[in-house]
Order: sequence, then structure tokens, then C-alpha cells
Amino acid sequence: MNTLEFPRIIPAKPALDDAIRLTSEGFSRPVSDAFSRGIEQILKNCDLFYRLEEHDRVSGYGAFKLYEHGMGRILYISSIMTSPKLQGGGWGRAIMNEAVADTDSKYLSFKTQSPRMYAAAQKMVDRLFPDLDGEPIPDDISELGSYIAAQRKLDFPVHRGSYELGAMYGERPQHALGEKFYNLFDFEAGDAVVCIGRVALLN
Repeated sequence: MNTLEFPRIIPAKPALDDAIRLTSEGFSRPVSDAFSRGIEQILKNCDLFYRLEEHDRVSGYGAFKLYEHGMGRILYISSIMTSPKLQGGGWGRAIMNEAVADTDSKYLSFKTQSPRMYAAAQKMVDRLFPDLDGEPIPDDISELGSYIAAQRKLDFPVHRGSYELGAMYGERPQHALGEKFYNLFDFEAGDAVVCIGRVALLN
């Protein structure tokens, strides 16, 4: 379903060095042994990967895990990163679209501290929960969120102290949704929002 001509989205696992580099750039965090081990563990535990290639250089990647539930297949985003120069160009969402289409997933889920990630996923689902305007979480979505949380050893919809060293990002990602989004959790304490929504028509 890849309609974007260049850079190219390739269904392939990124090299560990590329994933570490891109994740470090994306989070504005220095590379450490613990940081590198975390990325290595993500690549080890996922079962679906995409690379974004530009001029023979990997400029982005996505790592996903699939979960089967009675209500439908859930695509969990373990990590999705693009180089700083490509951020804001829709490439992260393009990788997500590719993964949803290739797996025929009915639901999309992820954990994040970023309103940019939340906003990108909003465009792919009927409604993303937790909702920034306080809409109650429907029973079916609550069941799915609790299921994913159990699989990932998280709490839904907010996982407290998700990142041991506090905020995963070197600085707060800025976005128009930021004020409402950051009211959901304690960014500096390392909390993260666990999100889920029913996939809408791809766009």
C-alpha cells in the first residue's frame, strides 16, 4: 500500500546500530549501555519491522508486536522513529499505515510520552483513548486496553514510572495538543500514556 515514492518503506528489520542512532536522535537522549540494551530488547521481542530508507541510509524504522484478541487483532507499536529532518512529514504515520494494512489489524495500541505520537495515531483510529477531552472509555476499549496492559506488564490508561530515569525525552515534545495531553500524566516522573483505538479507514 506504499504510495509514497521516496524515501522508501521496506518491510525489514533495522540494524541495531541504526535503531540506536535513530532512537537517540528522536528522544534527544545520549546513548548509554542501558539505553542500547533497551533498544536491543525491543528488536528482540517484536515480530514485525519496517525500515525507512533514503539514499541507501536508514532514516527511520518501526517495530511492532501483534496480539490476537476475540474482538480483533491488535497492532502494538513498540517503537517508531524517523530522523529529525523527516519528523513532521508524515513518515511515522506512513509506517503505521503500512503495518496496519499488512496485518489487517483492527486496533492500534502503544505507550507514549509524546503528543506528536498521540496526534499521529488519532488520524488512524475512530477515536483514541484515553481521550483528551475526558470522554469515558467504552467498556470494549477498556477490556482491550486492560488486555494489552497485562500482556505488556503495564497499567491502563496511565502507567506510572514507566521510565526508570524519569522522562524518556530530553525535553518535552511540542505540539498543539500538548497542554491537554500532558495533563494526563506526570512527564518528569517518567509516566506514560497507554493508548488504544479502533482502526479507521487508512488515509
